[in-house]
Amino acid sequence: MSKKGKGPAVKPGGHSATKIFSEGVAARLPRRLEGDSQNQLIQAFKSVTRQPKRPLRPGFGALGNGITLRANFFPVRLPKGPFWDYKIIIHVVEPEGEPERSRKGKERDTGQPSAKRGGKDGSRLTARMKRRLFQLLENDPSFEPYHAHIVHDYSQRIISAKELPQPLDILSRYVEEGEQGPRENAKLYNISIELDGRIDLNTIIR
Repeated sequence: MSKKGKGPAVKPGGHSATKIFSEGVAARLPRRLEGDSQNQLIQAFKSVTRQPKRPLRPGFGALGNGITLRANFFPVRLPKGPFWDYKIIIHVVEPEGEPERSRKGKERDTGQPSAKRGGKDGSRLTARMKRRLFQLLENDPSFEPYHAHIVHDYSQRIISAKELPQPLDILSRYVEEGEQGPRENAKLYNISIELDGRIDLNTIIR
């Protein structure tokens, strides 16, 4: 999931400019993993019952030369929570009462939009368009009170650290990336954020 579309800077050639470890510094085993702590952890895993069953590491080898490797796995402390899981439904808003034939190639905003869920227009949303609509959502003033608490997948799901009001619908006029404003025939979308469930972190910790 992404938070406000931020990511590491990328140099020409595709190499990330962000570094976690200093070059030329030897990898060191964290103190929490020194001594017999890893063997104790393996033994503790044997008492965990989980379905479906997954094989556990039997132990550590004793042959060859031991080396220390760095990996992108880090210990984390989970907050108490809970978190709230929301599904995102995006659909075109069509002017109320406008004949079908008058909507070809252009939509008019009468000031009285009526939402039409599903249908062909909703199914035409590409992954690129969804991503752009999520970017527009983040910058929408009406979403300002909420975006500091959320992460999303640029597609169909938002996780929030605080419960969001319901119903929550944001109207967004589509603007292409790099353009200052919407085109004359830009569609108006309704982004509906609907509660799908409550995530209890205690079940993960256990």
